[in-house]
Amino acid sequence: MDEWDVEKGEWLDLVVKTLRRAFFETKATEAMPPELQAHEEFQRLYRDLQTICHFATSLAGGELSESLRLRGSLAGSLKMLQGNLRHLTWQTQMIAKGDFSQRVDFMGAFSQAFNSMVEALAQSQKALRESRQQYRHMVAVAPFPLVVTSMIDHRIIFINDKAAQLYGVTAEEAIGKNARDYYRESADMQLILEELALHGAVENRIIQMRNDRDEVYFGLLSAVVSTFAGEPVRLVAINDITARHKMENELRRMATTDELTGCFNRRYFMELAEQTWQTWQTQRADFSLALLMLDLDHFKSINDRFGHAGGDQVLRTACQRLRSVLRDGDILGRIGGEEFAVLLPGCGRDGAWMVAERLRRAMVEGEMVLESGERPVVTVSVGVAVPEDAGQTFSDLLRCADVALYRAKDRGRNCVQVWSPAHSDDAQ
Repeated sequence: MDEWDVEKGEWLDLVVKTLRRAFFETKATEAMPPELQAHEEFQRLYRDLQTICHFATSLAGGELSESLRLRGSLAGSLKMLQGNLRHLTWQTQMIAKGDFSQRVDFMGAFSQAFNSMVEALAQSQKALRESRQQYRHMVAVAPFPLVVTSMIDHRIIFINDKAAQLYGVTAEEAIGKNARDYYRESADMQLILEELALHGAVENRIIQMRNDRDEVYFGLLSAVVSTFAGEPVRLVAINDITARHKMENELRRMATTDELTGCFNRRYFMELAEQTWQTWQTQRADFSLALLMLDLDHFKSINDRFGHAGGDQVLRTACQRLRSVLRDGDILGRIGGEEFAVLLPGCGRDGAWMVAERLRRAMVEGEMVLESGERPVVTVSVGVAVPEDAGQTFSDLLRCADVALYRAKDRGRNCVQVWSPAHSDDAQ
């Protein structure tokens, strides 16, 4: 081997080592040898390889906006890969928008996996659409009002025509509105949400609702937690039971109220009185109680003189005057024909006497005018009793107040008498 061959071999070794260190040994930091820095063609090759390397690194990192102006098979292959990746990105965006016709045919095994994924997504979307359609159909044809609302933001997702009619809107108008707007009290909806969170269902709750015209009605509400189009929802059934609620209230009123005077009847008064008595028995150290028995004086004479219609008007007016004196928590009942009873929670002996005296004065101070124009003079006798010991029953208290009432009548009527232990013989 001559000197030129040896020198040429040394140059080739230097070039190979320099390129290997620059492009294959990632930690290499050595500067280019001076002998090669002066070689223009080598410098050009070196820069081109750096450009290709940078471009490939950008592709590997997902950056698809870089441009490569070099030519040749290596640069061409990288640019083709960049174009394919850009197209794949566009296809992925189209799939995200619901176009499941996209397929990939330029990336070998990846293409097969990608296409299988798209087909699976297409099948899932088809099944989801069918499920959604079935769900909507089920809600739409239900024979009672049904509403589907989001568990996240409470918006109405779907509603059938019966529920929309209940809300006072069309089904289209209801979509997107907040379900909370249709509860009279937002606290009621909060209670429903809390129970759903605990049990997953709510059954037959009577809730006051309102429609878009701000009309209030009573709804019998049941709800379950479900999913709709992949979103957690409430499926809520609401039946308008306003008419039934009114009828039940009317039946309850008829069962508890004296039809003539509007105060409690004897049966319901005694029921409330026994409940109040039980409270006194358990809290008597902090809870006072008094009972008044009232009887309209000479009522038989009023009936005889003014007839039963006049007597009925006297009873109604008497009840109104009694109510005008009593507090909201006091319990007034008609016990017999012209006999009334008043239970005074939180009232002791002295306070009860003062109330009784105000009731007596209210009866005589205002002139009573019948529809016939006649003016009967109506007075009332009142007996007062308060519990004396824990061994008493409410029946004992009732007898004591009755004894005090008859003492008032014996004293000339139109007065108040308070029972005391001195009257014990009369109470037997």
